[in-house]
Amino acid sequence: MDDQRFDAITRMLANGLPRRGALKALASLSVVGAATRASVPEASADGNFGDHCDKSTPCKKPLVCINLECDHCRESGDCQQGWCCEGYTCSTHGCVACSKSRGVTSEGCNSRKKKRRKKKH
Repeated sequence: MDDQRFDAITRMLANGLPRRGALKALASLSVVGAATRASVPEASADGNFGDHCDKSTPCKKPLVCINLECDHCRESGDCQQGWCCEGYTCSTHGCVACSKSRGVTSEGCNSRKKKRRKKKH
């Protein structure tokens, strides 16, 4: 863009843009935006590290979906359900290891101890 054209645009913005000029500018921006979006390839979603993820595009194991991105599971630090590694669970203190007495599931820790069966005599 040359200096004269830039100055003309700046003056229009400073003095107020007439309705027709505003509509033309909006139409131009939408065309440019659509053309730009069409030329940018979509992000990869194969479930590999760093890929976009959500309910319909999950991550490949052992990666988990953290903030809509495939990442390594966590064994400590802030968490939400599904961020912690197997054998860990998300608590108010972050990802914590399951106690051996509770057992482990793929989603974290069992909530209660397994009941022992009584032996029949």
